[in-house]
Amino acid sequence: MQTEVLFKIRYRKSRAQAWDEYWYAWRKEPWARFRLIGTPAAIGSLLGLLPYFFYGDVYVAIGSALFGAAVVPIAVPFVWSRIAETMEHHLVLHGDGISERIGETTTNKPWHSIRDVVEDESFVVVNAVGDDLTIPIAAFDSPHQHAQFVEIIQSHITSGKA
Repeated sequence: MQTEVLFKIRYRKSRAQAWDEYWYAWRKEPWARFRLIGTPAAIGSLLGLLPYFFYGDVYVAIGSALFGAAVVPIAVPFVWSRIAETMEHHLVLHGDGISERIGETTTNKPWHSIRDVVEDESFVVVNAVGDDLTIPIAAFDSPHQHAQFVEIIQSHITSGKA
C-alpha cells in the first residue's frame, strides 16, 4: 500500500538518452562492463554452437560461436536504444519508497534499499540495492523540479528512512 505521493514524473527516453545511459553504465564500474558485453557475448557464443548439434561440424560451430560473440554485444545497444525509446516511464516518490512503471512492468523500491543519489551531466542516478534508476535530466520540466526530486530522495536518505 502506497502512502501519500511526494513527487511524480512521466517521460520517454530518446534514443540518444538510451545510448547515454548505456555509456554511463559502461563507465561506472568494471562489473557493468562485464554485464553489458560479457553476458551478450556468452549468449552469442552459446547460440553459435547450435550448428554443431545440427551439422556436427566443429569448424562451423567455432566460426558461428566467434561470430555470435562478436555480433551480439554490438547488437545489444542498438536493440536496447530502440526498446527504451518507445517505453513510457512513470516514476512516483511516495512515503514508502519509489515506484517505477515501464510499460506493463512495475517495480517498487522501499526507502531502506536506496543507497544514494548521484548526478551526472545527463542523468540523475538513484543507486539502490539490486538495480539503479537512471532518469534523464531532460525528463524534468525545470531545474526546480529536478532539484526537488533530488532533495526528496536525499532527505529520506539522511533522515534514516532510506
